Amino acid sequence: MGKLTIKAVQNAKPGVHVDGKGLLLRVGKKGAKSWVLRVQYDGDRRDIGLGSVDILTLAEAREKAAALRKVALTGGDPIAERDKHKSKIPTFAEAVQLTHDELGKGWGEKTGAQFLSSLNTHAVPVLGKRRVDAIETEHVTAGVSHRA
Repeated sequence: MGKLTIKAVQNAKPGVHVDGKGLLLRVGKKGAKSWVLRVQYDGDRRDIGLGSVDILTLAEAREKAAALRKVALTGGDPIAERDKHKSKIPTFAEAVQLTHDELGKGWGEKTGAQFLSSLNTHAVPVLGKRRVDAIETEHVTAGVSHRA
C-alpha cells in the first residue's frame, strides 16, 4: 500500500484508509472524513483525532502526525500535546484563588485568610490581570520597586 494522494482523499469511500506511519483517514458512512493518528503511548495503542479533512489538508495532517509521533517516541503524551492550546491559562488573581481553594483544604482558617490577604494586598494589584505564563521577572520587580 502506498501513501494517500489528494485525489484518493477526495474520492475515499467509507472505511479506514492508511497513509502510513500511523496516519489514517477515516470516512464515515455518511461521507464525513477525518484524520486519525495511531501511536503507542505508555504501552497502549492510542487513536488520536487530528481533525476533519475540511480543515486539515493531507500535508497538514502528515505534519501534525509527525510532530505528535515524535512526542510519543520521546515519552510525552501526544493527546496532552495536541490539547495543550485548549486549556485556559489563568490570570495571577485567578491562580491565587485556585491555589487558596486547593491548598486551603489543609490550612486553618487564619492561615488561609493570611495567605489571601498578603497576596491580595501586595501582588494582585500589580500582577492580578496578567496571565501566569506571561509574568516575567521585570513585572515582579516593578511591583517591588513600585511599593518602595
